[in-house]
Amino acid sequence: MNTNLPTDTRRGGQSTNRLARIRKEKRHVYQTKIVAACEHFLRGPSTLIVAGNTQLPREILERLRQSTRLSHVTLLGYHKISEVLSLNQIIDQSLGLIQDKKIQTEAKIISELRDLIRQDPDLLVFGRTEVQEAQYQLRYLVLQDSVQDLDLDIECRRLKYSTFLESYGGMIGVRYYKLS
Repeated sequence: MNTNLPTDTRRGGQSTNRLARIRKEKRHVYQTKIVAACEHFLRGPSTLIVAGNTQLPREILERLRQSTRLSHVTLLGYHKISEVLSLNQIIDQSLGLIQDKKIQTEAKIISELRDLIRQDPDLLVFGRTEVQEAQYQLRYLVLQDSVQDLDLDIECRRLKYSTFLESYGGMIGVRYYKLS
């Protein structure tokens, strides 16, 4: 959901007061939409994590506390627009409240994968697009019969959680072995 708030004129007079009132009304409508969406999509949440500009989440949380019963509320605010929190930072800061084991195991898988990449110099990690391009090139070479005596072993493992692939684009490791 996005909102189009009028800009502040920074001048005195009737237009400033009118624009301030319009901004306040649009902000109220925006908060009402968010609270209505939370009530519609979240059935009895016990924990809510709200991240965003400092003032807006506080106002939204006050309205949500009035309409729903929340046992834990984590407010992650930032003061400057340029300091946008990433999803990993939000998960790290609110890990004590997250009861979902899926998110915790995904964070653990990612940290283990990063440690493995740092420790093993022979492991090359590529993204999904690079691997797809390499597959297309390999298929082209095989169709052209320019590759002979090729021993290719492809091992695929489907990851347990689809959000891992959505969030990180599917990291793929390729290990090279020297044949004697």
